[in-house]
Amino acid sequence: METDGIPLEMEVNTGASLSLVAEDTYWCHWTHTELPQSQLRLCTYSGEPLEVMGSLRVRVHHGGQDINLPLTVVKGNGPSLLGRDWLEHLPDPKVGFDFGYV
Repeated sequence: METDGIPLEMEVNTGASLSLVAEDTYWCHWTHTELPQSQLRLCTYSGEPLEVMGSLRVRVHHGGQDINLPLTVVKGNGPSLLGRDWLEHLPDPKVGFDFGYV
């Protein structure tokens, strides 16, 4: 998956309502981009709260198309998740996925 021209490995997670990256991924790839704060309150599958740092819009290139989509940044580290919010907007979500990592 390519976001803002940057290859980004993401785990497809249909249990995640939003697509998100951890703060270490944000600092690695988007230091030039301001991170607007967000009022979102998120928790893990097991109910543990996630600290949301903010949300930004990124250009996602997939299936020969570019789409501007929201990306939520959470405190800490961990895998980048491709959630249902992106899946519903991708031209053909089955194209180019190995369904372990994108």
